[in-house]
Amino acid sequence: YLLGKYIATFLSAGVAVIFPYILSLLLTTATFPSLLPQNANYPAINNQSLWYELFFRHPFAYLIFYFGIIFVYSGFIGGIALCAATFTRYRFVVFVVPMIVYIFFYSFGSLLGKIDMIPVYFLNPSFGKTSVIALVLQCAGMFAFTCFSYFYGEIVSDRV
Repeated sequence: YLLGKYIATFLSAGVAVIFPYILSLLLTTATFPSLLPQNANYPAINNQSLWYELFFRHPFAYLIFYFGIIFVYSGFIGGIALCAATFTRYRFVVFVVPMIVYIFFYSFGSLLGKIDMIPVYFLNPSFGKTSVIALVLQCAGMFAFTCFSYFYGEIVSDRV
């Protein structure tokens, strides 16, 4: 039951965030021609951006990979809200906790000078300067934190 609830929250949060991106992509591809991007026309995606070679060779594969990153990160943010709901009954706290975690990552990354840890930089492809290692470590850390705190909170609340 608990695992199913966590997976349902993860998937629903990911779908809720990624659906507008996919809808926008579909509407854009229906109206504009599908041409390969030229390097001179896209100064925001440069050699410091994550998977920049893929962007210029296979732009739809690039979008699918970025949609995957956004989906997974959104699912973990939904997991943080689920953890908050486990420990409190106030809805406002459940709404605010994911934003506080997001601001924590932003502040901590800025303080250390590690912009790879800041969600703004790896969720938006035009900012670039993202390493795959930092992305995987942050997602693994969020997964471990959300799973542990959610399952621990539910087990403790069942004992009481």
